[in-house]
Amino acid sequence: MKAISGIALIVGFVGCYSSHVASDYDREVDFASLKTFGWMSRTEDSTTRVRNTLLEKRIRNAVDQVLTSEGYQQETIGNPDFLIAYHTSVADKIDITSYGYGYWPRYYGPGSFDLLQYKEGTVVLDIIEPESNQLVWRGWYIDAIADREISEEKIYTVVRHILEKFPPEEESVTQTIY
Repeated sequence: MKAISGIALIVGFVGCYSSHVASDYDREVDFASLKTFGWMSRTEDSTTRVRNTLLEKRIRNAVDQVLTSEGYQQETIGNPDFLIAYHTSVADKIDITSYGYGYWPRYYGPGSFDLLQYKEGTVVLDIIEPESNQLVWRGWYIDAIADREISEEKIYTVVRHILEKFPPEEESVTQTIY
């Protein structure tokens, strides 16, 4: 099952569902002082999960493009101001739409309903303070996914939507539905 979830995120997000984007952050951090970034090293999983290097490369490229277009510089040697990590997951979901209760001769009970089973994909981006190794910002994107390969353009769009919330504005947890 874990192998499937690693592979399943290279499928496309379904257009008929509204996606959900949100973020949260540490209000004590001075985000204006952050200028350079690097990637947190990924340790190998001890489980049987298959590492999807294609997805990893696409997500990293998209994050690099979005952050550099916003004026951040990637620090490959030395000490960056912040580190980035990402997480992905896929979960089975069921959507039930009820059409109310019905009155029929000698019967009162539930009317008709539709049942839809689908997979929901989540992409999470974390901003970590390198010295303390503490999470200082988290953004995530949730959407239904289909059984087709996700394009690099879609991954870029997902990452761009998440990073629209970084650096954070002075407010609580922010949420957007697309």
